[in-house]
Formats: sequence, C-alpha cells, structure tokens
Amino acid sequence: MLLLPHSIAFLFGITLAAFAPSFFYIYFSVFSLSLLLYKIYFKKNAIIYFIIIFFLLGMLWVKKENLFHQHDFSHFKNKIIKARGIITSIPETHQEKSRFDFLIDEINHHPITPVKTKLTWAYSPSFLHVGTEWECLIGLKEIRSPKNPGSFNYEHWAMAKKIKMQGFVVSSADFEFLKSHPLRYTLPRLREKIAIHITNLTHSDYSPFLTALTVGLRNGVTSTQWKILQATGTNHLIAIAGLHIGFLCTFTMSFVYFFWKANKKLILSLPAPLAAYWSALIVAFLYSALAGFSIPTLRALIMLCVFLIGALCRKQLSKLTSFSVALFFLLVINPLFIFEEGFWLSFASVALILYGLHGRIKPMSAWLQGLKLQWVLSVGLLPLTLLFYQQISLVSFASNLVAVPFVGWIILPLCFTGLFFIKNNFLSHFFFYLADKLFQFLWHFLESMANLSFLQFHLAFSSPVFMITTFLSLLLFLSPRGFPCKYLSVLWCLPLFIHYPVLKNNEIKFTVLDVERGQSVLIQTLHHHLLFDTGFKKDETHEAGSQFIIPFLRTQKINFLDILLISSNDKLLYGGTQSLVNEFPVKKIISITPELFAHASVQSCHAGMMWEWEQFQFKIIYPSIEKNENDKAPSCVLLISNSKENVILTGHLSVQGFKNLLEMPLPDAFILITPRYGPITRSLQNFIRKASVKKLIISGKSFKNPALFPSEIYDTETHGMISLKISSAIRN
Repeated sequence: MLLLPHSIAFLFGITLAAFAPSFFYIYFSVFSLSLLLYKIYFKKNAIIYFIIIFFLLGMLWVKKENLFHQHDFSHFKNKIIKARGIITSIPETHQEKSRFDFLIDEINHHPITPVKTKLTWAYSPSFLHVGTEWECLIGLKEIRSPKNPGSFNYEHWAMAKKIKMQGFVVSSADFEFLKSHPLRYTLPRLREKIAIHITNLTHSDYSPFLTALTVGLRNGVTSTQWKILQATGTNHLIAIAGLHIGFLCTFTMSFVYFFWKANKKLILSLPAPLAAYWSALIVAFLYSALAGFSIPTLRALIMLCVFLIGALCRKQLSKLTSFSVALFFLLVINPLFIFEEGFWLSFASVALILYGLHGRIKPMSAWLQGLKLQWVLSVGLLPLTLLFYQQISLVSFASNLVAVPFVGWIILPLCFTGLFFIKNNFLSHFFFYLADKLFQFLWHFLESMANLSFLQFHLAFSSPVFMITTFLSLLLFLSPRGFPCKYLSVLWCLPLFIHYPVLKNNEIKFTVLDVERGQSVLIQTLHHHLLFDTGFKKDETHEAGSQFIIPFLRTQKINFLDILLISSNDKLLYGGTQSLVNEFPVKKIISITPELFAHASVQSCHAGMMWEWEQFQFKIIYPSIEKNENDKAPSCVLLISNSKENVILTGHLSVQGFKNLLEMPLPDAFILITPRYGPITRSLQNFIRKASVKKLIISGKSFKNPALFPSEIYDTETHGMISLKISSAIRN
C-alpha cells in the first residue's frame, strides 16, 4: 500500500515537468525548498518526505529523457538529403502511400547517431517490409503539432514514440535496397507475416478486426468502422489490453489446472496451481509480444509477474501493490508514455476496478460482479472519454455487456487456435473463418446500436477545472452505498452542460485556427457564428475539418454555424467542408464556386452581399457580381466593420485580384487576415503598403523578410491559434 503514493508522486512529477517544461526550474526549486523545510521541521513523518523525493525524481527523470533524445537537425530541415537506414515498423499502406518508422544511421554518406523518423513514401515498392535497409533521397522537416484546444497533439505522440523528425521519400529519385535484418527484427516481422496470413485466409471486411485482436495491428480498420466503435464505446476491444490478456490467462489457467490435476506424474513434479500460474505468464508474455509490447499489455504483464512472485514466495501481495509496481516500472522505462492515451485509459481502468471492488461488505455472484464492474468502467472513464474523443454514448454500457464476453470467450480463443495451427492451412483457415463469421453477428449488433444516434452526445471540456470536477464527482458517485453526499455529486457535472457566454453584445471575436495548411477563421458575436474557410484535405483521414475545426468548436460549446463561407476553390481552403457539414448544422453556405458542393442552400459569393450582427456590419467586397474576366482565380473578400475597427479576410487572391482590390474604396486602416502566400508575396506586400494595413495575421508560416510588412505581424506557425477580440465601444 505504501508503494502507491510514491508511484503516484513519481507520475505527478513527470506529468508536471512534461506538460509545463518552461516552468521546470521554478517548480523544481519550489519543491526542493519544500523538501528541505519538511526535513528540518517534520523529522518524524518519513512518508511525506519520500513522497516529495519521488515527485522530484519524476521531474528529473523526464528532464533527463528530453535531454538524452535531443538532436539538432535544423541544418537538414527543408532540404533533400541522401539517407541510409532501416525500416523499424510495419509499413501502413493507404491510397498508394506507405508510412513507416525509419531509423537513419547515415546522411549524405556520413555516419550519425541513429535517429528515428516517420517517413511517407508515395508509390513505394511492393517489397517494403520491416527490418529492410534502404538508401534513398528524403526530405526532412521538424515535427510540429497545430496548437488548438481539443486537437490531437501529434508532437507529444511522436515524443512518446521517440520519433525526432518526419518527412517523405522522393518517389521520382533512385533508391536502393541494401539488405535485410531478419534476426534483429524477428518479432515485428513475425507480426507482419501473421497479419498477412490472416488477411489472405479470410479476405473479409472484418479481417482487420481479427488482425487487431491477434497481433495488435489496426491500420486496416476503416474510418467508418472506427466511428461505429466510438459510437458504441467498444473501440477498446480491438486494442489489445489487460482485458484480452485477462481472458486468455483465465482460459489458460483453467485448462492447465484441470489437465495437470488429471495427471498424477505432473502433480508430483509441480503443483497444479503453480503450473497454471507459469502457463498464464508464458501466454501473457507471448500475447504481449504479438501486440508489440504496447502500454496496456506491459502493464498487465508486470502486474501478473508481481502476482506470480508473490505466489512463488508464498506471500499474498495486494492488487494495489501490483498496480503500483506496474505504474512505477512503466514510467521508468519511458516517462513520455504519459503522452499516450493508452497509458491513462489502461491505468484508469484498473484503478476503477480496484475502487469498484473496495469497501463492499456483501459478496456478489460472478455475473453480478461483472455487471457492476462494467457499470463502474462505463461511468468512471467518462472524463477520459470526453477528453480524448469528445463523445458520450449511452449505448456503451449495453454494447459492452454483449461485446466484451463475446470477444473474450469466443473470438479470442478461436483466433489463437487458428494461430496455433498456422502451419496447417486447413485448420488455421477453419478457425479464422469461424471467428470472422461470428464477428459479423457482433458487428451487425454494434451497427444497430450505433444507429441510435439520439443516445450519443458530443461534449468537450472547455476548461481543465471542469475536467477535474467531473472526475471527482463521478468518483463520489461510484462510492459505496451510504457514503455522504453520494448522489449530490452529480451536481458537480453540471458545468459540463452549461455554456457561459464569453462575449458581450458589443463584442466580436476572431479565432484564426492553426490548421497546419490552408486557413480557417471562426468569427463569433454574442448570438452568431461564421466560419471562414475549412482548411486542407490530404485524404479521408487527414483533413482540417475532423482533426482541428470540429474538436475546437466542441470545446467552445458551439453546436451550429449560421454561415459557412468558402472563399476559394483551393483544396487548402475548403478541404474540411464535407466532414464539417456532416457533423454540424449549417444554416447557410456561401461559396465562390457553389457547384463544388452538393448542397441545396449554397449561395454564390459576390460583392454587395451584406448583413449585420450585434452592431457589426458584414460585407462581401470582392469579387464583383460580373466576376472580372481578367481574374481567373477569384476569391471572396469579407469586410467586417464597426465605428472603430475594420477587419478584412481574404482567401487565396491572385495577382490580378490584389490589383482589382486596390482599385476599390478600402478603409483607411484595417486588420488583414489572410492565408500564407507563395509566389505572390510581392503582390501582397504591395497591397499592404498601399492599403494601410496596420496589423497582419497570417494563417501558416510568416515571411522571410518581415521588415517589409507591418510592425504587428502574427502567424499561426509561430504563435499557434490566434484570437482577436474587438469591442464596438473601445478601440482594440
């Protein structure tokens, strides 16, 4: 029990130093001073003294990790280099593009300290496999994650995976396959071969699920299938975790125990319980290896090892001891695991199970206990579910009641029986085929549950304070019967559903989202919302709408848009439109090219359109209704003004568009919000000089020579998301 506070202190120290690195020395100094004062004035209580020590050790441990893995590749950034390295992950191929981890050990024929990068290779060769060594031309760039509330932090994820750079392979250039390293990468190659084996045997839409359950590879699951899993709260089922290991270990222990007891010679050599324990440990280790030793499987494996050590020493160790040891050792292995969702979900699940079983006097039957634990997990994990997925599903409890035992007791044993007979093609095909057909029944059930859309809600935490109060209230709600104020704790969750207006009637707010490429600007008044452009779209899984815009709108408690304005027919500006209109009601769409959208209420964008919201005038000032023939790529330009301020938003204006705009009557001084321009920077510079722009906000990277632009210039690549609030009574 004493291990638990020390492990949690170690975790808190790591978390504080990792998420607030700029304040490291301040925090470390404050807690070091606290440790010194506590040592002087409170000598008797050693527990708190060691808790503070473990907290400081956690801060130092994550600081050491960051310093040890720090590399300076600025001189290679945005350049084409010749690199030699080894593919260290199983390539994921989607739409003729392969993504993989590449361990570079030589650049431009000069050996370097090996560094892991994430590469994309378009039209890659078919013999691209893990453990193969290549020499090719690549372009490198630093890893940067757009900084918007609610968005997935790719930079943190890369740090946890120890990936230092990202880039692409030049497809048109020559490449050379050097050699293969079969012994060095035996495990990932085995996982890759098993995945291919399962796919070749089943040839089904459900084979990616069987692959995920067997070897932990989920890249074959489509975005539509992911949405169904998230809508039913069953996405954890295809991520190999302690639940899967628990099912397999229970199955193995029961089988070995009864088999061992039936043989007198075996009992004399080793007691049946010990044989069952050792068998379970071996199965857990093998399954963890097949899953690539992911965080949840490592946690389960360490806890099982602690339990086995206690059994061998004839000493019963508590579940809290196993939990504490697993937490501490995983953080020692890699303190940056805290940047992964799986870390928090895995340990939170175990903590909730221990909490749900604690303090209960009356014993329960096995099925009732399983029902109660599922309820505890469904309710207790809501804060993390909202934090990571921004979604609550009221069908989650019922879906998991059916799916968890079905997968654990039927699908998993069939998959591993098929894996056991992998050398016998007939038997292996039979068991995987049976698992595939049975999974289809489960999938039809999940689809029917997902169709109950009125039982699914999209919510998000607008403040860390609300997340903490929600977490504490649910812990209190799940406390044993008779606990004081147990049901009043639900009131603490109310702030999650209440939206407090952040603007007054005479205020307007501009939020330039950090969408990586392209542009998206949210304009808010007290009662209205307008979105100007929707950013880029690379493919179905990489586009600004679902990745950045929708999560941000949910954190702002925005459930609809009054106007969606698409300024240009450039994919960098309208790429996220489809995913956005699928998720959010939009009253009106205005577009420069209405024919691009299969939407009945799309209006053409032209000069002269105007409206007023809360003392602010909105007016389209370009292009003219005749659409100047000399401007082959027109873009909408929106002017928002009041008695004090003027703001102009543009899309990708052409050179001619800038000239046409200068011929129009413009305000004497205004704020310009515009996307990043490439070859027409000079035209933008000329426009800014002649049009009296006093403040420039760029969506994307700034310019090489900022001296040629206004003194106030901001860009999303440097500053992240940029917010600007203007009042009709006071000049900003």
